[in-house]
Amino acid sequence: MALETFSVCMDATLKKQFDALCQEFGMNTSTAINDFAKTVVRQRKIAFEIFSPMDITKDGAMRAFKTLRMQAEENGVSDMSLDDINKEISLARNKKIAEGETRLSSLIQKLLSLNRYDDIEKATSSAIERERLYREFGIINEPVEMENGVKLTKRYESFFDVVGNIDIDSEAVNELRRASTK
Repeated sequence: MALETFSVCMDATLKKQFDALCQEFGMNTSTAINDFAKTVVRQRKIAFEIFSPMDITKDGAMRAFKTLRMQAEENGVSDMSLDDINKEISLARNKKIAEGETRLSSLIQKLLSLNRYDDIEKATSSAIERERLYREFGIINEPVEMENGVKLTKRYESFFDVVGNIDIDSEAVNELRRASTK
């Protein structure tokens, strides 16, 4: 992509104000003008806004950064890299997924033992019904503290240990219902 120089005549005071505002946005004047031009061409109109709330200043942003850094030091995570942080987030998400699987597993096992096939179908298709059934059977999340201090919920047993690697859908529920009536 070939670049060309673009000169604009502007009042000196306005230019200083614009430069300062662009810095608050975290960009230079050239980037702001390029973004403006790209948006106007793409939308074929001048109808967008970039603004900075008056209470956000460079000093305010620096105070917020220092506060976050202090909290990181207090929690013993100030030396974490971005990769470490992303890994922690991924681990926490995976643990939450596993928690959901084990809760559902426990619920389905209880419903199967009581031949409540309609409730299995409800639990797998409606979050409201699933939560109602969790409460009915006392399947709750019990907080457990991990090595890194993060509190997660207690795992019951693996979903796959209970029902195997199957998808619970309407057809599976109907098949269970047919098998139980034979």
